[in-house]
Amino acid sequence: VVFDVGARTSLDYLSVKPNAEYHLFEPYSLFSEWLREETIGMSNVFVNGYALGEKEGTAMYDVGLQSFQLECGIPLPVKTLDWYIEKNNIIRIDFLKIDAEKWDCKVLQGGKKAIALARYIQYETWDKEENDIMTGLLGDFTCEDIGKRNMFCTRK
Repeated sequence: VVFDVGARTSLDYLSVKPNAEYHLFEPYSLFSEWLREETIGMSNVFVNGYALGEKEGTAMYDVGLQSFQLECGIPLPVKTLDWYIEKNNIIRIDFLKIDAEKWDCKVLQGGKKAIALARYIQYETWDKEENDIMTGLLGDFTCEDIGKRNMFCTRK
């Protein structure tokens, strides 16, 4: 079971494990529609056209930066990772990949139950303060810097 938060137009994981169950999250409609078109007929792929964050609501998305970081742009819906796993009766996550352009911490903050279900987590970090918060949320994981601001975390 693979969760790809901030999937954009990447189906790389699907090419590695084509029979796995995939939950893709991409809030920008241009990208989420592309993902839907590319995965038509694949019953193991679930494309979700909304963002994940620390709370449900809406947030302003900057199309140019492909990020919510500047609080400008177009309003897009936000759900929480915990809401999604409860709604869909998810009982395990083998790999949780988060690349949400400076929103990775907010995704984890809205996914405390999901963290408990995950075996491996990869996220992007932008500074030490943010990374300290994230590693604090991942107390049951060993986190390793794998380069280009990415951390790979393995359950202890």
